[in-house]
Amino acid sequence: MKWPQIVALAALCSAFFLVALRFAPDQPEISPDSFLFLTFQPDKTAGYPMFLALVGWFDNQLSTLSVIQLLILCISTLFFSLAIYRMTGYFLCAIVVVALMLGNYEVVKYSFRVLTEALFISLLALLLASIAFWFATGRLRWMVAASASLGAAVTVRPAGYGLFLMLPILYAWTWHLRERRILALAAMVVPATIILLLSLAAYHHRHGTWHTSSVLGYNLLGKVSIFADGTERSSRPDLINAVKEIANRYRARLAMGDTWSDRILLGNPYNLIRGDILFTDNAGLGLGNSADADRAMTWVALDIIAAHKAAYMWNVAENYAALWYVPELLTQDDVARIQREIASSPTPMMSIGFPLVPRRWLLVESLRFFQIGVFTTSLVFLIALPVQLIIYRRGDPILWFGFAAAAALHASVIIIAAINESKPRLMLDNWPLLVLLVTLGLAWVAANYWPSLRRICLEMAGKTAHAVNRRDFAT
Repeated sequence: MKWPQIVALAALCSAFFLVALRFAPDQPEISPDSFLFLTFQPDKTAGYPMFLALVGWFDNQLSTLSVIQLLILCISTLFFSLAIYRMTGYFLCAIVVVALMLGNYEVVKYSFRVLTEALFISLLALLLASIAFWFATGRLRWMVAASASLGAAVTVRPAGYGLFLMLPILYAWTWHLRERRILALAAMVVPATIILLLSLAAYHHRHGTWHTSSVLGYNLLGKVSIFADGTERSSRPDLINAVKEIANRYRARLAMGDTWSDRILLGNPYNLIRGDILFTDNAGLGLGNSADADRAMTWVALDIIAAHKAAYMWNVAENYAALWYVPELLTQDDVARIQREIASSPTPMMSIGFPLVPRRWLLVESLRFFQIGVFTTSLVFLIALPVQLIIYRRGDPILWFGFAAAAALHASVIIIAAINESKPRLMLDNWPLLVLLVTLGLAWVAANYWPSLRRICLEMAGKTAHAVNRRDFAT
């Protein structure tokens, strides 16, 4: 790396921080979920509540939280861009990282909210940066940093467990090189394990138990309740029948929407069902969110899935596709059509869980093109590395990293689709992975095909100039 480029990247990130600072609110935005982290509820992991407690130690009102989260995002973006520059050797790839990370307003605005997304995205960027430095230098200290970042990210947001799939793939690279295999394995496993154990100790200190609660059963039962028909084999048939009766209240919504994307948006009563399962309002079950209730809901949900495997798999596939397609990207015409559907709903609907914000057609299509491009690039990496290993018995570091990132991204998306629904913010959590795949794709094309493409372009330009000169001479 050259100092002028390093200074330029630092200047870009610093300038963005100073500009964005002017738009930072005096107090971070508080949502209903924020109170669950501020009070460290039993169904939350320790990572983000401990981070909030650390900020609150010197700022009791959390008025500086937005600035701190924005600063962490800018620092992690700088580190990420430097790592990509070091690994690929292309300064343009580093610029792309900065542009995509800080140019996405949906990512930046998380810094102004009391939600896990802000810290998780920054930690994910640090994780990917550490891995890039490891590929570039081969020094195990970078793998130690990557493992620690991974452990911290998972303690902040358990949905990040899909990222652990990267570790065996990265270890396969070390095994392939036959270098320091034992030390590499320890560097990958030990730091993440220590972070997870510290998180568990913090949970025990706060709640007095080692048995952590979660929202797995709550989310999963709300998702699969629409399949329940009372014929499932279960140790809790009473609970299945109760869940079926709740789902029947909203079943008419499942058929709403003229197109597939509209059905994904409108046929989405799952959070309403979850509310009726959790609380006693609206003649709900009132199971609550204790660890015992969560385990009971998980087992009942698994019983329903076992009886309706095909329907569940189709639902997962639909939500997986929707996470890539993002039906929530709507033009003015789309918003008007959705509003007409809501007005003619067979059941009362106040909203569909997110604001109907119309966007320009060009922006919507551009974002969808970007998503399709990243999806295609991920498939290329998943195919290219095995092919290269079979043919040449070796793999390019860019392909190894791209393969690991693509596998982790698809694993994370599948986990979301299997447990939850196609919510844009759940896909946005993986934004650094999407940025990485774009930059690695550009670097791989530049390293392998740019000389040939450049030669072809120069030849075509030369022929064009020659033809123009001949025409001018003839006239």
